[in-house]
Amino acid sequence: MIGVLDEDLSTLATQLAAPIPPRTLTEAEWQDAEHARVAVEQDLRGLEAEAAVIAMQAADWRAKADLAAQRGDTALADQAHVRAAEAEQTRHSYAEEIGAIRGFLREWAARITRADPGRASDPPTNEPMR
Repeated sequence: MIGVLDEDLSTLATQLAAPIPPRTLTEAEWQDAEHARVAVEQDLRGLEAEAAVIAMQAADWRAKADLAAQRGDTALADQAHVRAAEAEQTRHSYAEEIGAIRGFLREWAARITRADPGRASDPPTNEPMR
């Protein structure tokens, strides 16, 4: 499962890392895009909360491993170390995705603008000018 999650996050990170071409949006496009941007920010907050929980879980597993080692329970300490490493790997994947989303939002803020009401928007980059 972690391998599938890592692969999906890697694909998403690549997509989010691609630069956004500068664009001026009409009012209708802006409204639709703004709703989508707000949804992305809400998802980002959810991911950040999940990452914080996973970081706490990793710390808890490390503490359990230390306690088990102090008690001389090597098997339990080893198992807790494995769980801590798994949680840390998941936390790292979340951190990569969070970073990619933050980069996307920065690019968005820098490159996407709202058209003046009296001015037509720039044509999309894949459509010819008329």
